[in-house]
Amino acid sequence: MENRILNANGVLQPTILRAILNLYNGGFRLMTARIIREECKKLEKNVPWGDRIPAIRNAMKNAANCGGRIIGKDKPFLNFTVSFE
Repeated sequence: MENRILNANGVLQPTILRAILNLYNGGFRLMTARIIREECKKLEKNVPWGDRIPAIRNAMKNAANCGGRIIGKDKPFLNFTVSFE
């Protein structure tokens, strides 16, 4: 688990943040880890994104610090949600 979280701060975080930005630019303001994971799969096909949900959640929390708001932080991994207004 710790390695997956560390990946969000290293190799995977740029892809995850790019996925969030792509979705935001596409009109998404409410994003779940599930939606972001699907966008990440499009951007980086060689990463097993099904195993990277902790990294996605960590990057989502970092993105929330840049103007987003975490909604229902106790939701299951794939339903973890961030709102960008």
